[in-house]
Amino acid sequence: MNRVLLMRGLVVRNAGFDRLGVVGSGSCFGISARQRRGCSSVACRQSGGDVGMEVALKSVEQHQARTKRMNLYEAINDAMRIVLESDPTAIVFGEDVAFGGVFRCSASLRDQFGPERVFNTPLSEQGIVGFGIGYAATGGTAVAEIQFADYIYTAFDQLVNEAAKFRYRSGGEYDVGGLTVRAPSGAVGHGGHYHSQSPEAYFCHTPGLVIVTPREPLRAKGLLLSSV
Repeated sequence: MNRVLLMRGLVVRNAGFDRLGVVGSGSCFGISARQRRGCSSVACRQSGGDVGMEVALKSVEQHQARTKRMNLYEAINDAMRIVLESDPTAIVFGEDVAFGGVFRCSASLRDQFGPERVFNTPLSEQGIVGFGIGYAATGGTAVAEIQFADYIYTAFDQLVNEAAKFRYRSGGEYDVGGLTVRAPSGAVGHGGHYHSQSPEAYFCHTPGLVIVTPREPLRAKGLLLSSV
């Protein structure tokens, strides 16, 4: 059954996040997504042979009728919209984020949720991450954007020495688990050496940080929601 749903693009199976079924533009996600969207895995187990497969395929077709086709930036935008709708403490911030960002991933979010929750920051990656750490430490949900991953190096200390070690240094009393940092990486075709790097491997070796890299819109939305 999981194989059928995976082939039809309805279940994310990546890095242990196969519980997600967030392909549409609805506001439900996480474990409840498959339950609320009518996953027929129970029906498939209860029914035998071809009958069970027919039930499964019918559920898949009904699910597809309620989903929306998205490209990568639309999927990321929709994920952040869901976060802002479902979590009143959530904020989205970074360079040019209020204008939609250079890749349009935050387009219309400021209009929908206001300038206090979606806002621009100074050109300081260290400041962006440092602010996010402080906000998350108070219990808020911070979704920070580094406009290009190449510029995350100036925030290296904040990520590796502060964010990653916050729970440890406080003896488990505090954490910054509410912090998510988005950083578009890889070649853009005309960016040169300051807009085409992929520095994520540096952070993969840091205990306390979790790195996810999606390969297409479905995974981008699911992994972003699971990260937040």
